[in-house]
Amino acid sequence: MTNLKKRRTMVNVGVDVGKWFLDICLYEKDLHWQVENTQAGIKKLLERLACYVLVSIKITLG
Repeated sequence: MTNLKKRRTMVNVGVDVGKWFLDICLYEKDLHWQVENTQAGIKKLLERLACYVLVSIKITLG
């Protein structure tokens, strides 16, 4: 019988905080994207990050 649990990837996340947008980087995946710096944008960010095991988060203020 196979293990049906999907293995989650461990990642380090970088977040550059701007007045209007958040720039996101997942270093191990070489993924970059941007969300609005609003409640809706932050909710989308958290939903997208939920499938990863977060090792560290580095936040810089623009």
